[in-house]
Amino acid sequence: MARRPDMVEKAETIIDQFLHEWQKRPRFWYTEADVQAELFARLRVLFGLQGMDSVLAEYPEASEGLQEYARVTCEPTLYYAFDGEDNCVCRPDLVIWDDADPHSPPDAIEGNWPALWACEIKYRGHNVGSWDENKLRHLIDQSIVTNGCWLIMSPIRGNSGKGIYWEQDEKCDKIWSCNANPLPVKYSTQHITSQSS
Repeated sequence: MARRPDMVEKAETIIDQFLHEWQKRPRFWYTEADVQAELFARLRVLFGLQGMDSVLAEYPEASEGLQEYARVTCEPTLYYAFDGEDNCVCRPDLVIWDDADPHSPPDAIEGNWPALWACEIKYRGHNVGSWDENKLRHLIDQSIVTNGCWLIMSPIRGNSGKGIYWEQDEKCDKIWSCNANPLPVKYSTQHITSQSS
């Protein structure tokens, strides 16, 4: 298997670090939007500290020349083809834009800016196995997105185990799925007790 791009590995490391915190305090991030905002902020900070927080593009209609766009964004519009329709719309929860020739933006007339990575978040078991998972595969099959992440978080505590499981998608080797549950009670109780001491 080919090595995943450095920015993708860093993004998934950020997710893994966040999940370890979330496991101990799952109600602290109570909604899917809370999780999305937290991951967005952490990715922006990470790439900002490394000087990789933006992509540049020069669109013909813009008077100011090169424009700077954030590399990490929430729910951008991506167009893809499905079932004979060319302008189907998808808005992944998180996207990391790839670099492209800023003087010839690939989306200047139609199409999409290339996405290095897209992540779909499913929180509290909502819509697991939904159409979003298939859309992510379509985006990769059509080379609109290069890599994907399917993050499924359930607030139901496990009885044992580490509660975070990463695996490669069976249907698309460029997607990694992560299932996460809070730590078993004995671990979370230790965390709360150590914080209050």
